[in-house]
Amino acid sequence: MIFISVGQMLPFDRLVHLAEEWARLRGRTDLFAQVGPKGYKPRAFPSAEIITPAEFEEKLQAAELFVTHAGTGSILAAMRAGKRVLVVPRRTELKEATTDHQFPTARHFEARGVVKAVYKDEDFDGAVDWLLKQPEPRPRGPEPSPELLARIRDFIFG
Repeated sequence: MIFISVGQMLPFDRLVHLAEEWARLRGRTDLFAQVGPKGYKPRAFPSAEIITPAEFEEKLQAAELFVTHAGTGSILAAMRAGKRVLVVPRRTELKEATTDHQFPTARHFEARGVVKAVYKDEDFDGAVDWLLKQPEPRPRGPEPSPELLARIRDFIFG
């Protein structure tokens, strides 16, 4: 199953449309999308506007791939669960967000090998196909900040 989550605050119709078109072209119906309030409801697979934290965790655990906006909370949850993650940052010029803060988030996690990011819609299908062929990462917690590591080093080594 592929789990798509756009977050609880805003819809992200472009992402849901991309996933629906990918699924249609490949004959896949084993997707589930959390589409946000008043978000586009796909016809090719089930969806819900909002899901509970327990439902989110259940869907995430069952997923072979997690597709999401570039929200830090979503990415960290997938890291802890050991899931392959595809992120699509929201874009201000498309009125999907008020700032482009998701681009640096996507770049940060992609540079660390935690996610695959898609910055152009035409790259979505290939990224999904590629990720589905990759092994699942081992579950892991969030990476400690350099400041925290420096403080620990200073404490231990004086």
